[in-house]
Amino acid sequence: MKILHITATHLAPNGGIPVVLNNLAKEQSKLPGITVRVVSLSAPVNDFDPALFLQVKQRQFKFFVQQYQPDIAIFHGHFYVKYIRVAYILRRLKVPYFIEPHGSFSRIAMQKSRIKKIIAHHVFFRSYIEHSAGFIFLNEGEKLKSVYKSNRNLIIPNGVKQILPTPRNINMPTRFYFIGRYDKYYKGLDILISALEILEQRAINLCIDFFLDDSRNLKKLVTKRVKHWYHVRISMHHAIHGKDKEQKLNGYGIMMLTSRSEGFPMTVLEALSYGNPCLVTPGTNMSDEIEKNHLGWGCRLDENEIAQTMINAMEQYPVQDYAFRCKKYIEKNYLWKNIAKNSVAQLKEVLDSVNGATNFSNENN
Repeated sequence: MKILHITATHLAPNGGIPVVLNNLAKEQSKLPGITVRVVSLSAPVNDFDPALFLQVKQRQFKFFVQQYQPDIAIFHGHFYVKYIRVAYILRRLKVPYFIEPHGSFSRIAMQKSRIKKIIAHHVFFRSYIEHSAGFIFLNEGEKLKSVYKSNRNLIIPNGVKQILPTPRNINMPTRFYFIGRYDKYYKGLDILISALEILEQRAINLCIDFFLDDSRNLKKLVTKRVKHWYHVRISMHHAIHGKDKEQKLNGYGIMMLTSRSEGFPMTVLEALSYGNPCLVTPGTNMSDEIEKNHLGWGCRLDENEIAQTMINAMEQYPVQDYAFRCKKYIEKNYLWKNIAKNSVAQLKEVLDSVNGATNFSNENN
């Protein structure tokens, strides 16, 4: 089977979709009888394996497909105009394609520039979506929150490459951390800072580290509010990646993600693989899974509830073996090599049943 992944996003090596494409394509290509290519319609592919990644201009795409002859294609992300023409070419060449939105189909995500997106859907993207073979979601939570519905949905989650040995000395339970891009609204940083303010007023001693790609805006957000804080200590750091991140965060403490909307956050999977339990909100799509499997704590996106959950976490963290449980859970469920096997099995199954367009609906109709 020949699989074709298609992207029009940036290809920064540490970005969400590029990380997924890099790891999933590598592991899929190792499976017997499977050939994989990742086509970038926009960004250069210099930082990736040239045996898997190619930059193909839109005008060259038809020729590439005719040469490669994929059995199935997957579009990653949504609202890229280039996808419209490329999808049309795939239909003409009778190659079924799936759309993997990576969180962009959620109701909250669709509210951003809502009018523009509604117009774009009806004018440009409707045919592209309606003629897809179906959608690929990262988990059940993302599927349930999607404004677009299909009779043929697959679940292919994100994953991690490996499980690191647990360090001997785990940090004190009062250490929390947040890692990711700065986005006050979608990452819920406004609510998180308000929760920390409540803890300061209640004289709760704790440390929280922020590892951000843009710490300047966070400083603007908190400087006036934390100027006279004594009990809650905030430290801001530059973003960390690769081996530095693994060494720094392995066994670091409690990871926090208070998002309003996510697809399936890699930061949570990575934290669990480091043995760090997570405190998450429902917008991460992982709250139920975290709580059900005792991998941390879930709470509503509310400053008072977040503050109280942080207190509960500090009490429970030292008396439960979270590091062992988190790592075992990831090893069992989220290693890339296992996800690749599962994804190929699902794709092979749907190839037998795909006959043109899927039944489709949209809550905005």
